[in-house]
Parts: sequence; C-alpha cells; structure tokens
Amino acid sequence: MLRYLPPFIRRRLRILNVAGWAFHVCCFWILFSRLRQLSAQLEYYGEGMGDIYWAIGAVMASALVFTAVFVYEIALRKQAAIRPLAQRQFVYSLHEEGFVSEEAGRARNLYFWPAVERAERTESFILVFIDQAAAFPIPLRAFANDGHAAEFWQQLMVYRSAYAQ
Repeated sequence: MLRYLPPFIRRRLRILNVAGWAFHVCCFWILFSRLRQLSAQLEYYGEGMGDIYWAIGAVMASALVFTAVFVYEIALRKQAAIRPLAQRQFVYSLHEEGFVSEEAGRARNLYFWPAVERAERTESFILVFIDQAAAFPIPLRAFANDGHAAEFWQQLMVYRSAYAQ
C-alpha cells in the first residue's frame, strides 16, 4: 500500500519507523541492563529501586513512542488520502509489453498482457480487468472522437488475443 502514497509521505514514514525502532532498542537496552544490575545491587546493598524505576520508565517511554508513531502514521495516511478522485488525471496506453495505467506525475503501472484477464466495451466505457484484482473503466468521452475509441479498442483486442493464456 505504501507505493500509492506520495514520496514525501513515504519518506516521513520510513524516518518515523527507523527512529521509533531505534528508540525501542535503546529503551529495551536500558531495561535489560538495569535488570541485570538489579540482582547484584540487591545482593550487595539491599536496594536497587533506582534501577527498577529506570526499567519501568524505559518500558513506559517505549510504549508512549510506539503510540505516537502509530497515531502519526494514521495522520500521514489521512493526509495522503485527501486528493479527491475528480482532481486526479489518469492516462491509459497500450504497448507491446502490456497495458499501462499512469497517474499524471505520480505513478506508472505496467500490467503485462497475460495479467489482463478480459476487456469489455459497453455503451459508455471500455473496461479492462486485471487478474480479478482491479478493473480500469475508461470512459469513451475521454477519447477525442469515436474513431480514436474504436482504434484503442481494436489495438486492445489485438494485443489481448495475441497474449491470451
């Protein structure tokens, strides 16, 4: 799912995850190093509450950082989902390698012809189905005229039949 997020949000999520894991490692190092010293202090001095407090603090800090990372990640994902579909522009093209779906300036996906399960043409759409996982509805009004739509459909059928499984 990360591949659909904008690059700056992916970068923030990676930095956030790395920083969160580094903090967790430090907290657990504090926890285990203090617990290891605790038994020796209890044997020799009869106290060790300072180390217990350090260990408890490390566990609590780790839990708080984990919660903060989780909440911030949700906020970043919501920020990425703000762009409404009506403001996005998609370009579909046919190549010898496969069917290409491209969002202007954001993502480019190539679906090889064996992955194209079927294609249908209705009164107002050309539907391209990919491995039962996705369908691309291409409105006929997106073409300059009916001739371009017919040419696209013919080329789609030629490639589809040539690479049919």
